[in-house]
Amino acid sequence: MSNGGAGRKGFGMGFDPWRMFSSITPLDDDYERPNMAYRCGRERRWAKPCPNGPTVGGKCGGTSECAPHLKDGRYECRLPKWAGGPCADGPLPDGSCCRTRPPCVPNLTTRAVRNRLSIIAAAAAVAVIGAFLSFSPNSAAWFSSLDPGPLSGAHAEFTEDQGCAACHEAHSLDAGAWFLAAFTPSDPTAKCLSCHSFAGPERAAHNATFARAETTGAALGCTTCHTEHKGAMAQIAGLSDTQCNVCHETKFSNFSSGHPAFAKTFPHRQRTAVQFDHARHMNVHFEDAKVADKAPKSCAGCHKVDEARRRVAPAGFDKSCAACHGDQMAGREMVLLRLPEFDENLIDADDVLAACGPTAEQVEALEERNEALAAHIEALEAEEEPEEAEDDEDDDEYEAVSVDEPDPLAAFLLGFDADDMESYGEPLQSLIGEMAENGIDPLAERIGEATDEAHATAALAGLGPELVKRVACAWAANLEYEAPADPDFGGWYGEATEIRYKPLGHGDPVARAWIEFSIAAAGAANDEGDEDAMERAVAFRDTLLDRKSGVGACTKCHGVNDRDANDAAADGGGLDLEISWALPPQRNQPYGKFNHAPHLNMLGRDFGCKQCHVMAEEADYAASFSDYNPHSFVSNFAAITPGTCAECHATGQVRQDCLLCHEYHLEPSFKKQMLAHDDEP
Repeated sequence: MSNGGAGRKGFGMGFDPWRMFSSITPLDDDYERPNMAYRCGRERRWAKPCPNGPTVGGKCGGTSECAPHLKDGRYECRLPKWAGGPCADGPLPDGSCCRTRPPCVPNLTTRAVRNRLSIIAAAAAVAVIGAFLSFSPNSAAWFSSLDPGPLSGAHAEFTEDQGCAACHEAHSLDAGAWFLAAFTPSDPTAKCLSCHSFAGPERAAHNATFARAETTGAALGCTTCHTEHKGAMAQIAGLSDTQCNVCHETKFSNFSSGHPAFAKTFPHRQRTAVQFDHARHMNVHFEDAKVADKAPKSCAGCHKVDEARRRVAPAGFDKSCAACHGDQMAGREMVLLRLPEFDENLIDADDVLAACGPTAEQVEALEERNEALAAHIEALEAEEEPEEAEDDEDDDEYEAVSVDEPDPLAAFLLGFDADDMESYGEPLQSLIGEMAENGIDPLAERIGEATDEAHATAALAGLGPELVKRVACAWAANLEYEAPADPDFGGWYGEATEIRYKPLGHGDPVARAWIEFSIAAAGAANDEGDEDAMERAVAFRDTLLDRKSGVGACTKCHGVNDRDANDAAADGGGLDLEISWALPPQRNQPYGKFNHAPHLNMLGRDFGCKQCHVMAEEADYAASFSDYNPHSFVSNFAAITPGTCAECHATGQVRQDCLLCHEYHLEPSFKKQMLAHDDEP
């Protein structure tokens, strides 16, 4: 061994072959590759190269930490020891590495750059000589060798004035900047952002910061996905599925095999604005022979399929519902004020007489008294014993003309218990006296005090002061009001012991105003903190919101939702309600898109809906509206799954790439200065 050792040093001139061979395997750096023209971009930037490194051609050597090996039917991790050894998770079932990273852009080594510069310098010298020998300065092909190719049609017009400098800053600088640009990766993103804007961070993946990050946090440039100079007809906005799979943790080959499951309630995530039970109507009501001529023959009979886009809106009440339900609103009247039973008369007769004048009964009684007086005078003149005139004074106890209880509105406005005669006698008779004198004003004042004057104006629209005064005068005289005509055409009217409102039909503004007032009144009472007042306000509100007897039958169809349902700190008592008078706004799905129109055109507008939307017969849809919580919703239809879509969107059939259903950027738009132009010649 000693001789061998001495022999190693015996090669002349100090030559050591062992040192020569040891240089093949790096001693200090496991990544040293002196003979490679490219170095890993991660190694250059973060000193943490990928195990595979770049290819000879300068492309990324792979996004996986290692290449698992199949042994005895199972894949084994081959991560080298210097990189930490086999990882804990191990390979995926399909043999791919579980640890991936986005690809990098390999960088030329200094040695390779020098070699290329030498070649470029020599080639440039030859090219310049050849150019001067071949073309004149006025030739159209003078600098054609610098042209990378035509821009896309979307961008070509924006470079007319500045040329290449419109996107590449180096083109507007001196020769030194041109020289440095040859060694610096070109990133014209800043130029792109001078025109394009987004709703979130411009360089973040999907222009958003996600709570559960499925993508890398590295800043991205526009040229990561979009490259120019491909020709006027090039579509540079497109992305391939491979590009999407580079960043996302969940990877799959195509939509029809491997796409993650949709949400269990997709796409029926929120309560519908109108309580329309499809199963009940289609399986029961529409099968009734009595309405066979009115029932729609398909989904298109009630939905605007001609305007179908992301959703297919219903055609509206007049077209879809009025044939069967058009006259039901008028039957749901509202009691504004009711004359209740009183145990004593507290109304001053002189005040009533001054405000209302004598009633017909009082005039008749006066005529009888005059006749009796005339008969008495005649008897005296004939010296006959006069008949004793009847005493018109009512010596009996007071007996109220009504035996009803007050209405919930009066109980709320005047602050009494509807079943306590002692508590409501004085305030209610006082209100009647004021109405006899001033008509509608006392009611409007009390409604305005409960919320605001705007509610009073809308709720009492169309109610004439003369009607209020006549009804109040009759009640003040302990009489039932006799209406001059029946309210056949709807609106305000008085009848016996009540002032009522008969809705004019669907969308009646007064009925809606009273519902909105009742909701606002309950909220205002809650803010005041008076539990008794709040209880009376809620009782009044619930009377109008009752699905079976509420005014105008509004809430029989329109949903009532608690706006505090998402607020954990809210009282949870349903005191901040809203009515779904119109279709709710579509759910915000910034990265998803869907259009019904092409599907209906392909599958048919009459029965194409049923190909995807399958009725869930067991669903208790009606129970979803038993409370005010909009999230306790059960749809009439079964959830749609990827399998439903994959019946058509599969390999060899309809396209199934990611961009068909997904958007990348968050609300892309153009900046104002991009749209400005110079009008000067």
